[in-house]
Amino acid sequence: AVVSTQSTGHYYITNNLSVNDLRFLGEFVIPLYNTITMVNVYSFDGVVVFVLLTICTCAYIRTVPKLKQIFLSEKNGIFGALYKASIIGTRLHWGVSTACVTMALYLLVLR
Repeated sequence: AVVSTQSTGHYYITNNLSVNDLRFLGEFVIPLYNTITMVNVYSFDGVVVFVLLTICTCAYIRTVPKLKQIFLSEKNGIFGALYKASIIGTRLHWGVSTACVTMALYLLVLR
């Protein structure tokens, strides 16, 4: 939070704000207290959605000849992983599409 000093006109950064430290800076109002909440950055839901979207995208890239030539020609490294995701997406298309619909319903309804 940024708090200004009346005497010098300078601004300084602090984490501990009291009621007396409330200042108006133009259109912005500094809050009375600083709240910190912990957020889980990586969740299982997010990882599953990322993997499903990667598989679906690579399966689509496999159907477009120019994109297939550019992205899926190598079978080593990160491009090899994309190649394998495209194989999974084309061979297990019923399973992947069922997983996408199930995950979408889970995220929209249950979560």
